[in-house]
Amino acid sequence: MKEAVIDASVVLRWAFEDEADRAGALRIEQALRDGRVHAVEPPLFLFEVASTLERGTRQSGRRWIATGFAAIFALVMTLDTARWYRQLGWLDGVRPVRVPLNDRAFQWLSQHPEVDAIYGGYWDVYRLAFLRGGTLKAVPFPEYPVRFPEWRDQFPGDRPPILIARPDRLGSFNRAKALSEGARILDESPDLAILDWPNR
Repeated sequence: MKEAVIDASVVLRWAFEDEADRAGALRIEQALRDGRVHAVEPPLFLFEVASTLERGTRQSGRRWIATGFAAIFALVMTLDTARWYRQLGWLDGVRPVRVPLNDRAFQWLSQHPEVDAIYGGYWDVYRLAFLRGGTLKAVPFPEYPVRFPEWRDQFPGDRPPILIARPDRLGSFNRAKALSEGARILDESPDLAILDWPNR
């Protein structure tokens, strides 16, 4: 795959129909979408875009800059997300790829459908709740924002008894605390511990 440094002027041509040589810019955009070219942004890319939009504001008013920023950043985020997804193997060009899920916590939860709530790290609990399709309530460690306080509030001590602990700082801390309070290990591997930690 070819790499191409994408100049701000090219991206601005994608967003605005009255730009000169828009057809050439649209060919580059299509090559990026098809995966034939990988975009590399210069270090001052966002500054260049912002500067151009600011000049346009003086000429055309605030609506132009708001629309321009929204279009440019949506496009840049879409292209960057697509690049990231390709690196993860989730996209083949522009087509999604089904990737088998090899996650010990998810496998354990699949074998224990009676578990309806978990406590753990933010990304773990919400990802697992999503993967279980709405049958699992997720409560993250208190250091993280709580997206569903109604789930947390229904448990004594503001947490469900099933702990999903990774070997990171918070996971290790909560695992040690749970064991000191008599928790029972349900499953354990080097990168995961699942404990039954009853509330007192």
